[in-house]
Amino acid sequence: MPHFYIVDNDDNLREVTSPIEWTVWRLSHDPRIMVSGLLDEGCEVSTVFLGRADVPSDPPLVYETMVFGGILDGLTVQYASHAEAIDGHLKAIEAVKELTAKLAATGETFLATVE
Repeated sequence: MPHFYIVDNDDNLREVTSPIEWTVWRLSHDPRIMVSGLLDEGCEVSTVFLGRADVPSDPPLVYETMVFGGILDGLTVQYASHAEAIDGHLKAIEAVKELTAKLAATGETFLATVE
């Protein structure tokens, strides 16, 4: 059973026991997409607040960075805090740029497939 979370104005995480309370909070807040952007490397890196943890963990992993397209297509990393998520987002951007530049320098091509 999933666990539901909300954040306050200071990005402090709080578990809520009711999916209805979580849904009402989500309707009045828009923290889902925290950072998203298209890169020249032909991909998008997006970091979101999921607000739910399907797998129990301590601390709960309720933030997620995903890469869509490009050399790291399908990369998904989850985080426990807002600060970790922002840091992870920046690291994902750096990794995409670095690997794309390395491939360009060698003249090789890379095709990522995600099943």
